[in-house]
Amino acid sequence: MVNPQTFFKNTYCNFSFPEHFHDEHLIQIIKEGQNSFFCNGNTYEAAPGDVVLINPGEVHNGQSRTNEKLQYNVFYIDPGVWEEVLGIGSVFITKGFLFNKTLVKDELLFGKIDRFFYLLAEDGHDEIRLHEKYLDILLYISHHYSLSRSGYYNPDTHHTKTINLLKDYIQENLSNKLSLEDLSRAGNVSPFHLLRIFTKQTGLTLHQFILVSRIEKSKDLLKNKMAISDVAFTMGFADQSHFTRSFKKMMGLTPRQYQLCMAHPPTLPEGKGVRY
Repeated sequence: MVNPQTFFKNTYCNFSFPEHFHDEHLIQIIKEGQNSFFCNGNTYEAAPGDVVLINPGEVHNGQSRTNEKLQYNVFYIDPGVWEEVLGIGSVFITKGFLFNKTLVKDELLFGKIDRFFYLLAEDGHDEIRLHEKYLDILLYISHHYSLSRSGYYNPDTHHTKTINLLKDYIQENLSNKLSLEDLSRAGNVSPFHLLRIFTKQTGLTLHQFILVSRIEKSKDLLKNKMAISDVAFTMGFADQSHFTRSFKKMMGLTPRQYQLCMAHPPTLPEGKGVRY
């Protein structure tokens, strides 16, 4: 689960941290300025666009350049999270997940983390979408910057029954707030496990599946001439504008346009049909 207390946006000027270490993994992106730091016998200069990866127990320090602002985003990951992410439903036999690099110049990874913090700062951010972005970052790092990937096995192909159960649960609760915790409990799987196997089995992220399901259900309500604002509320959208944007993106029509089309469907020549 994403704990917002482990995510920070920091800005410093003329700062200096003494040598210290953390019990968690540290992941940091540099937004502005330079971060000069020592870690594991090496000195690094982290610039804007860089990603810093520090393992638990690694002694490090840090300082900004004189009279220059340093701005960075950072989050800390408990070592147990990696077992949940990488060893889900499997035998996790590594002694612990470790980064294989300290300073990373990876535009794609930087962008993933930067977008995650942007979503985190949004009012009323979508919990499931946020967790998916978080998981995407951790999986990307595990694939590209882990010391060893040979210690886990992922039996995702054995979870069809769980996914079908979750699909039914989602369809039955589209009008309700679907939290990751509730879905995890319904499927009797951990949150990260749920996110991984759902995409593996369905080809959609959990967030996408819920959104598509809500749009599909909303079409029936629109056909029955329910007010658009009521449809948005009934289907669990944040507001009518959110519903309208989501509907148009998926359908190519606004809910109002769709409703008008359903009220006055085009007539077809006799014996002809519509092919989709």
